[in-house]
Order: sequence, then structure tokens, then C-alpha cells
Amino acid sequence: MSGIDSFADTDLLATAGDVGQSIYEDGTAATALDLDTDETCYATLIVTNSKGDGGADEDDDGSPLLVLVIKGTSTDYMDETEHLSSSEIQSALEESGDEDIHAGVTAWAHVAQILITEDGAGGAAFTTVTMNRNNAVSEA
Repeated sequence: MSGIDSFADTDLLATAGDVGQSIYEDGTAATALDLDTDETCYATLIVTNSKGDGGADEDDDGSPLLVLVIKGTSTDYMDETEHLSSSEIQSALEESGDEDIHAGVTAWAHVAQILITEDGAGGAAFTTVTMNRNNAVSEA
């Protein structure tokens, strides 16, 4: 696999360059978050060999994608209270294959756990990132 270019101030919900389609725990596409006062979103950033079309890029010189996996679904992510487990991430990837987004055969590794909170002060969102939670690599 090739490397990922460095970036700053990148919207991990927008599919562009080295950032693949974000997904919810049920495998559906995640394109935006809408948190109200005192709500929280738990997400995990992973690196994958997904092609972003329901398949895996298994070429030695393929391009890795960063993918944000959000705990919960589009209607209840703000009610979750913990980060995704490795098995929940794997399940989300498998489910996303039904949507032609990623695939259950996608190899992946943890990059970071992300906690997004809304403080109610003019809609300001605060993000806490915990890097590389356990160096675990998963391959189906």
C-alpha cells in the first residue's frame, strides 16, 4: 500500500482524497452530524484497504483510505455512551458492503478514537482524539 498524505482541518465526513465514505455502525453512509446541547458522538477513525465501492484494494501498491466509523445509527448516534469495539467495526464494514461502500473483507487498523461533544455555547463542537487505541489490526 502507498502512504497517506498529511492533512489538517479535514472533514472526515466528506469523501475526498485519502478520506473514504464515513459509515454508521449499521453500515449506512454518514455524511453529517447534528448534535444538540450536551450531546456526544463516539467515532473511531480506521485505515483500510477499501476501494470505497463495496470491494477491497488488494494491490501491493494500492491506496489506503481513512474511514470514520460512528457508533450508532443516523437516528441515535447522539445517544450512545461508548466507543465501538473491534467486532462492531468489523460488523459495520460488513454491513456497508450491502450499500456498496466498503466490505467485510476489508483489512483495517485502528488509528484513533474520537469524541465529539456539543457544549451549547453557540453551537461550538469540541473534539477529543485518542490516538491508536491498541495497535490492533483486523483482517477478515
